[in-house]
Amino acid sequence: MVFLREGICPGATAQLIQSLKEQNVVTLVHLVSADIEDLAQKCSISYKMLVAVRRVLLAQFSPFPSNGAVLYEELLGSTAILSTGNQKLDSLLDSGLYTGELTEFVGASGCGKTQVCLSLAVNISCELKQKVLYIDSTGGLTASRLLQLIQNQVDSIEGQSEALQRIEVVSVFEVYRLLDALQDLRMSFIRQVTGARNSIKAVVIDSVSAVLSSILGGHQLEGMSLMMQLARELKTMARELGVAVVVTNCVVQDPGGGVKPALGRSWSYVPNIRVLLQHRTEGADPHSVKRTATILKSSRRPTRVSAEFDITSCGTLSNQTASSQHSTRERSDTLVTLLMAVQLSTDFRWARLHGLAMEFMVLLTIGILPAVICGDKLCSNDEVIKGGRVEWPEKAVEGSVMTYICPDGFRPQPVSWRYCTKYKTWSQLRNVFRETALEATCKEMTCLAPSNFEFGSFDPIKNVYKVNDLVRFRCFDGYQMIGPATRTCLPNGQWTGKLPRCNSEDMFCPNPGIPFGARKEGKIYDVFSTVHYQCGKHTLRGSSQRKCLESGQWSGVEPRCESIPHYILFLSNLVS
Repeated sequence: MVFLREGICPGATAQLIQSLKEQNVVTLVHLVSADIEDLAQKCSISYKMLVAVRRVLLAQFSPFPSNGAVLYEELLGSTAILSTGNQKLDSLLDSGLYTGELTEFVGASGCGKTQVCLSLAVNISCELKQKVLYIDSTGGLTASRLLQLIQNQVDSIEGQSEALQRIEVVSVFEVYRLLDALQDLRMSFIRQVTGARNSIKAVVIDSVSAVLSSILGGHQLEGMSLMMQLARELKTMARELGVAVVVTNCVVQDPGGGVKPALGRSWSYVPNIRVLLQHRTEGADPHSVKRTATILKSSRRPTRVSAEFDITSCGTLSNQTASSQHSTRERSDTLVTLLMAVQLSTDFRWARLHGLAMEFMVLLTIGILPAVICGDKLCSNDEVIKGGRVEWPEKAVEGSVMTYICPDGFRPQPVSWRYCTKYKTWSQLRNVFRETALEATCKEMTCLAPSNFEFGSFDPIKNVYKVNDLVRFRCFDGYQMIGPATRTCLPNGQWTGKLPRCNSEDMFCPNPGIPFGARKEGKIYDVFSTVHYQCGKHTLRGSSQRKCLESGQWSGVEPRCESIPHYILFLSNLVS
């Protein structure tokens, strides 16, 4: 059963979905069986819009029959092949990476998975002039190495800057943040946030095992559910958005001898192409290490076919500009020295940026490379933030960054930093949500309020909970408290502890609870009964519907509401 939700298809806005729910139209079945003309009048919605949304949903979720000729025509019209930059790898992969497919590189630590990912991202950016989303979950992506690879492909400083702008970087270290990043990417396509910008053609995740290994094993049913949710999101995104998805995975010991890809049998069905990377040193050259790539799974190539390639200072890339060893490097010596200290942050949206290295980190991540740091003209030093202070760079030249600092429990609004433009003015007061302001202010952090505490009570009851506010929970007679009896609002806008709930021995499945800021439908917890969650104007993370299983556990992932979505993608909107 398909439940209607915001962003399920183009045109499915929050206002439209809410209007339909007010008329008890909550599923696709309800929408299809309803009188569209009558429904449009009751909801005060455009009839043409409602018809268009229904038509798109039917095409998206109805199992229409097809034939081989139609599928082949769709394949020709929607598939592109992206070169990895290495002829031997391209030949092994049947010309390169295919959009609409998921390619997985597996191998032990040090076999070159990250270098392959970096090299193909650089090649797609430099040679194909296409955008790449690079999701780093291991901390293996360094700005200095990325710049080094680009310098080996692009001769001019301007070209290097443009290539960096086409590689958008997100660092995540848990599966929830990875799902958030992928959902934000999908929403950006649906809402057409990118505008005139070229859309992303490749998504690289290095690595999936880094975020999944810790939640798998034993009886962690939630971990398996999250893994399959991630698999479904990646496969759907590749097909619907027309992007090439590349992931890396580690290996584990095979009881029969040798090694095998991690994450088990269930994950083995996810990738369309699976390539095993192995390494061995040959010859006396310490800078040239041979790698062997072997096809483990493919629908186009025979398995166990191998190819050898080198990883050098150019990564796995075959091409190198003739002058990259002198002119470009000489002009960028200072910049490379500074970037050597840079590591990309996990989520720097509310981070306080200190020092020159952090300034370069932000500039590189959003794709603004200060090619020249010189000149007599400076940006002004009269900017202020209400309720806080400004941390100035040593010299307010083009590309330098000034940072807004707020007291604990407050965050800068609408941005936490601004950079000096080539016109010697500070960048606009506009954030990734496209919120603008005339002046920067320090806004007090708040936490989502509990909407209801089932089979119990809580106090104090307030509309707004500020930092350090405490909430106490009590269960009615006959019910037992599960979780903490008190929770405190933290400076990051989150609550301490797990979600409390009141449980009874008469319940087949335990009380699933009501996340703060959410509304729950369904109060029967017998086997096969279901509950539904909504977060209103906030963002729902986790499962919006859960079913009581015969095992006495709830299906899906425990939901939560977030007041501020993790929009850490497309940060170049800040300066567009």
